[in-house]
Formats: sequence, C-alpha cells, structure tokens
Amino acid sequence: MAQKCADCGKELSFWSKIFPSDRKLCPACKNINKEKVEQFISRLNEFGLDRYLDFQEEQELVELQQSLGLTAEDLREAQRKLTNLRRLTRNADIARYEEKLGQVGEDGYLSPQEEYELNELKEQLSLADDEISHTYGKLTRLKRLSAIKDGHLPVLAADILLKKGEQCHYEISTDLIEEKSRTRYVGGSKGVSFRIAKGVYYRVGGFKGERIVDTFKEVTDSGTLYITNKRVVFVGAKKNVTYQLNKVVNFTKYPDALQFQKENESKPRYFLIKDQDAIDEIGLILSQIVSDL
Repeated sequence: MAQKCADCGKELSFWSKIFPSDRKLCPACKNINKEKVEQFISRLNEFGLDRYLDFQEEQELVELQQSLGLTAEDLREAQRKLTNLRRLTRNADIARYEEKLGQVGEDGYLSPQEEYELNELKEQLSLADDEISHTYGKLTRLKRLSAIKDGHLPVLAADILLKKGEQCHYEISTDLIEEKSRTRYVGGSKGVSFRIAKGVYYRVGGFKGERIVDTFKEVTDSGTLYITNKRVVFVGAKKNVTYQLNKVVNFTKYPDALQFQKENESKPRYFLIKDQDAIDEIGLILSQIVSDL
C-alpha cells in the first residue's frame, strides 16, 4: 500500500518511506515544516533573552504550536531549549521567594502581614513544597523568634527539678569554660655554693625570680544548659552551676558563647554554644523574662 504525505497527501518517494518517522512528509512539506519549526524556535529564543519564561509567554508558545500544526516530534530540538528555559525560570522563582523571605526576616520578626505576603508569593509562583524545603529551617526559626518577641515563650518538660511556679523555656547542650591561672617565675637563679668544710657547703645569691601569673580559659565540663523563668542552670558531668536571674548583673552574648555574671563572682564562666541562632533565641527569652521580674 502506497504511503502518502501526512500534510499534502502526495505519494511519498522511496527514500521518504525508508527514513523512520512517526509523521511521513514529502520534501516540499518538510521544507514548509522546517520553516514553521524555525519560526517557533525564533519566538522561543526571543522569550528566552531574559532567561525567564512567564505564564503569558508559555501560553503564547502553546498557541503558536497549535496554529502552526507542529507535533512533539517536530519540536524535539526546541523541546530541549524549552526545558532548559523552564528550569531557569523555576530557579529564578525560587530565588525570588528566597529574597522575599530574607527581606521580611531582616529585622528578625515575621508579622502576620509579612507571612501572608510570603504565602501569597508562593501561590503566585506555584512553588511546590519540595522546591522551597531548604528554606523551612530559616522560616521556622523566624516564626520562633517572632513568637518570643510577642511574649509567647516555649515551655519545655525539663529533666531538672523545677521550683514552684518555675517553667523551663530553653534547653541546649553546652561546654562549660572556666578561667584558670598558672604561676611561673622568670629571671631566677640557683646562686653559688662555697665549701667551708668537708661535706659542708654554703649557698648564697639564690632567688626564684619574678612571679608571673598566667590566666587562661579551658573547657572544664560538658552538660546541658537550662533557661527557666527564675534561673539559668547548668547540669554537667562533674558539676552544677546555677544563676538566679534576679541576681544576674550582666549577660553577654558572643558569636559562640554566653556569659552570665552574678554579684561577687570572682572568675567568669562561659557556656560554649556553636549555634548562633540558639544564642539569639536565649537572648530574646532572657530579655522577656528579665523585663517581667
């Protein structure tokens, strides 16, 4: 049975028949089809100049394909370009969401209006949860900080004995760092010995030199730091340390540690916490608690 061109209906030549294709075309129709494909790719390249394909442009390409009568096979080469452009567009949409999250969280507070705008943008861009799952940690932290600033402190079931009316608001693993001292002498001399009789010697001029005390900090214990509405409690493997919040005269935050100072404390103690976010949260919780004392 003779095969015919899918477009014009003319009988195909021998060579046209043997080349594999789902849609058989005669040479004339192939040239016309080629021009249509080039027209489609030209429009695709035009839309891709900004490396972004918006919804309107996507719809125009669909309509153009239909009006030109092009099949998926015709657009096999164009499809690769279209897939790449869609990927770039998706990455741009995700980056736009990330930028918005960074803007609303710049002050460390997420208002209800800002949260609404963030969700609206997610819906507008049709972002799937798995596409922005890497931002959940930052979003969760931002919501937690916002709740603390609004006075809604977390309440935990702590593994320490709490006093009446006491609630635990934070718990984290930490290392206790304490200040130590070491004494040494420099410039000393053993002196000179003189023999004054058989088996009897006399030493003169000996001294230990200048006494110097070196201070240094070292990790002395590891354990858990608890923040309650009344105390800061460190429970370690070797020792326990407690600060009554109404007796804390100073609280200092470092990039990787916390320091509490109470009245008449001779040597400072530091609690090593490598998570800067945790340090910020503890600082906010303490600020809320102290303001109510």
